[in-house]
Amino acid sequence: MKDPERLKIDYSVLARGRSRLFASRRAARQLELDILRDAISESERRLTEMMRTAEELSEWVERRREQRAVRPKALVPAFPETVLALVAPNEQVNAVVGDASERFHDNVAQFGETRARRLYWISTVKSVWPLIWSAAKRLGFVTLLIQTIRRVLG
Repeated sequence: MKDPERLKIDYSVLARGRSRLFASRRAARQLELDILRDAISESERRLTEMMRTAEELSEWVERRREQRAVRPKALVPAFPETVLALVAPNEQVNAVVGDASERFHDNVAQFGETRARRLYWISTVKSVWPLIWSAAKRLGFVTLLIQTIRRVLG
């Protein structure tokens, strides 16, 4: 059997080991808590940043809406409108120009002014070409052109 003095020493070594073990466990828990606190604060920081970004974005959208509401109404391009008015049949001038103008304003709302102008020009050319062709046929221009081509080709 071991002597009592030896047991006291062993017990004190054991007690010191336990206290170190508990201290290391406490330190490990404290480290885990510190890591969790850092992760939570980082998440809170990111969330705050995202909320600030969302607020800025919503403010920007609201400013854009206000700017669009204040913007003056876009004017129909004058030259294509004049061409339509000159080429369209007299009894349909108001209807043709009015329909084109209405389409233009719808396109401005949907696509923006630049693209609406481009679409207006395209639709004007598409509308004017058949009218010019029919007027040329009435004037006999097509017949004259065909006869000239026949003479040249032989």
